[in-house]
Amino acid sequence: FQLDIADTALLATSSLIRNVLFFNRNNPKFNLQVGTQNNQQKQVITSGFESRKQLEYFLQSRWNMGRQLNAQVKITTAERNNDSERFQNRDYQLQQLSIEPQLTWLPSQQFRSILIYKYLNSKNQIGIEQFNSQDLNLEMTYNRTTTTAIRLNTSYILANFQGDANTPIAFTMLN
Repeated sequence: FQLDIADTALLATSSLIRNVLFFNRNNPKFNLQVGTQNNQQKQVITSGFESRKQLEYFLQSRWNMGRQLNAQVKITTAERNNDSERFQNRDYQLQQLSIEPQLTWLPSQQFRSILIYKYLNSKNQIGIEQFNSQDLNLEMTYNRTTTTAIRLNTSYILANFQGDANTPIAFTMLN
C-alpha cells in the first residue's frame, strides 16, 4: 500500500497495517509473538504537506515459571520518519531499539509485584540528535476484597539526550 497519491484535491491519507504471528498463543506456560506494524500518514496543511511514517518490528515472549512467577520480554526495532515540505527542522529519520523485560511475582491472590526494566536507544540518521534512556519501575498492588486497594509505584529513570533540546525532533525523541 503506497501513500504517494497524486490527487491535488486530497487533503489527508492514513494507512495502518499490522501483522502478528503467534506461537503457542493459548499455552499457559509459554508463548511467542513476532510482528510488524506499518503506519503512514500524509496531510496537506497551510504551509505545504507533512508526512509521517513508522515501521516497527517486534518480538514478544511470555514464560510462566510456576504459579507465582511470570517473565515477559519485548524487543522492538523501529524506524520513524517525518517529512515537512516547508520546515526543515521538522524532518527526521529515527532508528530506535527498545528492550523491555518484565518479571511478575504473585505470592497470593491479594498481593502482586511487577518489576519492569526498559532500555531505549534512538538516533536521528539525518542529524546529530541521539537519545538513550533506562527506566526501572517497581509496582506493588495489595487488594483485599472490594473495599481496599493499595498500589505503590516507583520509577528510577536515567535519560541522556544529545542535541538541541528546543527543537521538534527533541520533543519527539523525549516524548
